[in-house]
Amino acid sequence: MRQMNFWKIGLLLLSVSMMAHAGGPLVVGSPSKGVDGQPFVWDNSHPVQYRTDSGSLGSVMDNPTANTHVQQAFNTWSQVPTALISAQNMGAILGVANGHVASAADFDTVVGSCNNGTQTAFKM
Repeated sequence: MRQMNFWKIGLLLLSVSMMAHAGGPLVVGSPSKGVDGQPFVWDNSHPVQYRTDSGSLGSVMDNPTANTHVQQAFNTWSQVPTALISAQNMGAILGVANGHVASAADFDTVVGSCNNGTQTAFKM
């Protein structure tokens, strides 16, 4: 079980790092979405809404500690004068038992709900 959590975290970090593009915007508008040629930006009038897994991070960290670290990270960014960002914890992940991703099938369920916009901040 601990090894599975380790691999889930590793897979998530790998996925996020593959999506990052240093030196330019992640997504640029087109004639059909947003403003053509202009980068998409977050609407700062709304907080970034996020959800967290209700389980622990293996033997490394229990759930309350992990959630505290996430909240502290958002608090740090919200204190940057030029960032103009706020965050709102919406609770546990939706669509899986007790908000905990415990299997590959659970992961697929959550990815599907993110792709259809049920629980992702990146609705385009």
